[in-house]
Amino acid sequence: MSEHGCTGRFPTKNSLLVKCSFVPGRHFSHLARDATRPPSMTPTESAAVAVFYAVLAGAFVFRRLSLKDIYECLLNTGIITSMIMLIVGAARIFSDLLVSEASPQAIVSGMIGITNDPILLLLLVNLLLLIVGCLMDTTAAIIILTPVLLPVVMKAGVDPKLFGIIMCINLVVGM
Repeated sequence: MSEHGCTGRFPTKNSLLVKCSFVPGRHFSHLARDATRPPSMTPTESAAVAVFYAVLAGAFVFRRLSLKDIYECLLNTGIITSMIMLIVGAARIFSDLLVSEASPQAIVSGMIGITNDPILLLLLVNLLLLIVGCLMDTTAAIIILTPVLLPVVMKAGVDPKLFGIIMCINLVVGM
């Protein structure tokens, strides 16, 4: 026996209790991952089912989640969602204003006037996206800049899907 009173053995009763309390948490990751493998659920539906399972496990299995905790989580989720939707709505209005004023066409002619080389044009767009990523929220930047920059890169011969990936990565790196 050590000086702390530990014999080095773990009682079988406690071992079984630890193993049984581990099972619901272990199934959570399998539920979230495996539900999307066959096309039975979309990733969003799978996430909703996983959250429902987590709430049930937290409330009834682990007994650490009360109705007050669930209410506070739902209230915080509603507040955060409303803030994000306000940003998205304002960005959408600004994007529509830019498009109605023919700003994308002016930007296309200006950037094509600087260079005709597609690689140099993509480097300029990357630099712009990195700077914008430092200053703006990613979602708002995507909503505002996509209708402005997509005609530029399409005129240069860049695939729109590739541009979407480039845009997201640059904005996140700039963040």
